[in-house]
Amino acid sequence: MGKTSYDTITLRTLVAELKRTIAFGTLRHILQHDPFTFVLAISHRSKPFALLISLHPQFYRAHLTVQPVLSANKAPSFLGHMQEALRNTTITSIQQLQWDRVLIMHLQKKASLLHSNVKLIVELTGRLSNMIVTRSEDDIILWCWKQIDETMCRYRHILPGLKYIPPPIPSGIAVRQADFGQFESSLRSFEQETVLHGLVKTVQALSTLVAVEVLYLADIHSERLISSLTDGELERLWERIRALFDTVQSGQESPTVYMNRENHPLVCFPIELQHYGLAPKKQFKSISRALEYYYASIMSKHERDDARGQIQTALHRKKVYWERTADLIKRELENARQGKEYQRKGELLVANMGLLKRGLHHADVIDYYHSDRPHITIELDPKLSPQENAKAYFRKAKKAKTAKGILEKRLLLIDQNLERLQTYSLEFERAKDQKTLLAFQRKMVDAGILSEKKPKGRRTASQKRHFRTFCTSSGWDVLVGRNNKENDIVTFHLAAPNDLWFHARGTAGSHVVLRRRQGREEPDKATIHEAASVAAYFSKSRTAAFVPVSYTERRYVRKPKGAAPGTVIIEREKTLMVEPKLPQG
Repeated sequence: MGKTSYDTITLRTLVAELKRTIAFGTLRHILQHDPFTFVLAISHRSKPFALLISLHPQFYRAHLTVQPVLSANKAPSFLGHMQEALRNTTITSIQQLQWDRVLIMHLQKKASLLHSNVKLIVELTGRLSNMIVTRSEDDIILWCWKQIDETMCRYRHILPGLKYIPPPIPSGIAVRQADFGQFESSLRSFEQETVLHGLVKTVQALSTLVAVEVLYLADIHSERLISSLTDGELERLWERIRALFDTVQSGQESPTVYMNRENHPLVCFPIELQHYGLAPKKQFKSISRALEYYYASIMSKHERDDARGQIQTALHRKKVYWERTADLIKRELENARQGKEYQRKGELLVANMGLLKRGLHHADVIDYYHSDRPHITIELDPKLSPQENAKAYFRKAKKAKTAKGILEKRLLLIDQNLERLQTYSLEFERAKDQKTLLAFQRKMVDAGILSEKKPKGRRTASQKRHFRTFCTSSGWDVLVGRNNKENDIVTFHLAAPNDLWFHARGTAGSHVVLRRRQGREEPDKATIHEAASVAAYFSKSRTAAFVPVSYTERRYVRKPKGAAPGTVIIEREKTLMVEPKLPQG
């Protein structure tokens, strides 16, 4: 897999390409290929373009694509909101937020509609990657792909109705605004660290990959301590950093993908990297083409490695299971082979019946089957008569004989399965290419060795929605958690800060949320009473004639650190006495 991520210099180069190709074009529609991947269909001067945006936690990226994209079978509600806000808008500007991995597109609708001017903000920040639509005039969030509340982040919340707050400015000095003195002072503050780590901390937008490149160009070993650098070496290093940023800023790009010996991509970057020396490489006319090739290759390898890992684990687990089962069957078979002994003891009890009586714990009898006629001791159940003890031994003998046949057949089947498993393992080792591996994976599913692979990724709203929902008589939505875990989801993941939150006072019960409509319309008293009645109904006080119910805005409900699911602290609450019942609407 590639060693680099989608860094800020790559995004800077992409933004320049987008300005040349799709600026002032029309965004026609949006497709969703998988839970993480969106494609914006754009037309500009009668020419079609497709901008791919992936919010995958590992393979996050944005670039133009020429590959055909299939839309998901069922579009989530988020995509519907996006379509409504962005379809047939003009892209008036495209920019990068400072030197950060944040892409901003300003969009304008020609028609005079509410929220006609919006921003599409794409944050390409790993597991926190997000896509957000805001109003242009005040940056109020209209929709977002991933909601972030106080349970996920203390200082920055991404929720509809809130003002958009950009990610924190990357630490370090900005190369285009700083001078050598600032660079030297900042870098020297990390004097006990290696120059590689110190550079990444000192300079904004300097990824580890770029830091390695400038150190190579400056002829400075990356593992040297900063305290060992001379003034001349620092000046040479600063010159190399400035030169690299000047190359990027001037648009002198040469998008390149470097390969390893197996012809797998190692890194994709907008300009050539000298420290890769004579490594195999592929060069492209645009950063989008380079990124498309790079990510298609590394994701294909990732899928192959993932499939190989799953198959290998399944084969090993099945082998261990069958070997353990075989050991159990062998032990049971040893017991089953005692059938002849049980039969002999039963017959000896019958032969000595006249000497036995009820209540004995054992019987000392002559073994007529042995030539020496020795005395042997046979265990008895004192609660049974001599005849019943003999019948019990005959039943054990019959059962052991039957079990022996069954166990021998099962053991034979296990041996056959282990032989088949060995054949599968050899076939798996020969499956090298993607097509053969996928065919073998299907074969393992059909054989019952591998479970049907479930699609990964972020669950859609419809998949998450297992909680109860009601509608008041005046048309307001009410959400109800069914257990402590759902209470947390309803309260901290689905409710907006200005939604109303209800809970029966002094007793266990569900968290209930009355969702406010767009425009922050205030619910009337009757609607509030209906929502409170729902909270009373889904509490342990349901059988009471009237129940006290506390309510407040969701912004005043918080979860104590480390508290169990469903546990909250509320402030500024009001209390209503209501009858427990469900809405009639």
